[in-house]
Amino acid sequence: HTCAINSSNRVICWGENYRGQLGDGTGGTSGDYIAHAVVVNIAGAYTASAVSAGLLHTCAVIDGGVKCWGYGRFGRLGNNDPAEATQLSPVDVSGMTAGAGVTMVAAGNGQTCALDTTPTPQIYCWGLNADGQLGQNPAALAQSRVPVAVPGLSGMNATRLDADDNHACIVLGGGSMECWGGNDFGQLGTGATGDVWGPQNDVCHP
Repeated sequence: HTCAINSSNRVICWGENYRGQLGDGTGGTSGDYIAHAVVVNIAGAYTASAVSAGLLHTCAVIDGGVKCWGYGRFGRLGNNDPAEATQLSPVDVSGMTAGAGVTMVAAGNGQTCALDTTPTPQIYCWGLNADGQLGQNPAALAQSRVPVAVPGLSGMNATRLDADDNHACIVLGGGSMECWGGNDFGQLGTGATGDVWGPQNDVCHP
């Protein structure tokens, strides 16, 4: 599926909707899809500033907070739901409601990450942590249904944030890049393989 922000600052999505990843209140059945853009089901007036489509879920920055929808397994929606239920319409990420100061969000496969600038810039992630994609030791934290801070990334000047299947990366204001998570195929660019969590590793220096 694909999502975008239209000229009215509303979130629109189209494509596969098996897990409700289009967020319009429909879907949830195998084979469901919508071949044209639909408006995500967010009530009232709002301003969307960022949106990211993961594999089976979607998250957006709405008025400085984060809302997510779609497949809820592993806590990837961040709404602290013990049932990890699929959500056909957006739900608030725990601790990141409107006005929270979030500026970036990145949805991967089983995880999501966001940059919250208040009170100081910090990357938070939630969802699956089997490969350290939340920046935490998987032996201590297999998953999280609420945002957890990625260690070593407080106060940084991030200009871009992205998440993939089992890892995430940020670009810093000085042009350096930090990545963490799954690294079986060297996707973190550190010059070695093996999952990475905790203190981050500078990459992009051949």
